[in-house]
Amino acid sequence: MTPPRRKRPQPIATRLVVILLLAVAVGVIGWRAGYVPSVWAKTADAPELSGAAVPALPGGPAGAPRSTRAEAPASAQQPAGTTTKPSGPTSAVSGTGTGVAVPVAQLADTRALVLVNADHGVTTHPGTASLVSAWPKVPVINSGVRLSPATLRAVTSLFAAASQAGVGGFYVSSGYRTFAAQQRLYDAAAEKSHVQPPSHSEHETGLAVDIMAVGVAQADLGGSPQGRWLADQAWKYGLILRYPAGKQGVTGIAAEPWHFRYVGTPHASYCHQHGLTLEEYIAALQRTGGYTVTLGTTTYDVRYEHASGGALRVPAGLDHTVSSDNTGGYIVTSWK
Repeated sequence: MTPPRRKRPQPIATRLVVILLLAVAVGVIGWRAGYVPSVWAKTADAPELSGAAVPALPGGPAGAPRSTRAEAPASAQQPAGTTTKPSGPTSAVSGTGTGVAVPVAQLADTRALVLVNADHGVTTHPGTASLVSAWPKVPVINSGVRLSPATLRAVTSLFAAASQAGVGGFYVSSGYRTFAAQQRLYDAAAEKSHVQPPSHSEHETGLAVDIMAVGVAQADLGGSPQGRWLADQAWKYGLILRYPAGKQGVTGIAAEPWHFRYVGTPHASYCHQHGLTLEEYIAALQRTGGYTVTLGTTTYDVRYEHASGGALRVPAGLDHTVSSDNTGGYIVTSWK
């Protein structure tokens, strides 16, 4: 009887190949069944990529995309801030760069900063259509009081703030005057320190307003709680105390704590903080060329400009106003 043949043992290398093939087969079957090996599995504390915090990029909040917009040169960049627009018409200008030249005839001149005094007369009287009745918006001495729309808005806000502060009783005693009305007033005044001749009174612009308080004599207004409150708060609403005490040599008019003039933002703020009359403010702009100031969240850029070749350079792509100053120049105010 022939003895059985013994199986030849497989080489070790062959055994390893078989084991590897079996492992791969198991892995494929497990993958098709949804099994994931533990070394690839997401652990409980692993962050979701979609919800992970993204480090802040330079110049932006966390997760914000980096801007690809080319920045203007440092000399051309405008002050940063958010938009809070002052009242008044805005010149519509298109173009690129730091400014564009616009024909003076096409400018929306607000005339809010025109200088009117003994040396600079009124060159343009507001038409009836450009004035509004102060009554019933605010208390008035009579229903015939009229003001420019911007001035009335400022006075309305001022009176509302006074009521909230517990300082009441204010009313408008005088607003716009015609040439004839100013002539009669001037002729009737025995003492001229508080009155300008016709064509030289701010009341002929619609931008001036006389404010009085019930029960307070005009001569006593400056020293009264109401007068002090007006002097301290009016600038917040674009109004300046036009003829302060101690400035008669500059303005030509004795102190009038009741006479306020609308100039708008930020000009009223600058005049108040630096103790400047309108004459001094315009002179400072002519001397320095302008300034930049931030009020709250809005940054204003104020520039004094002269027209060249019948055109004025104004900011491109920025909200702005333009006002002639009645001395030959223009005050351009932009904000962002």
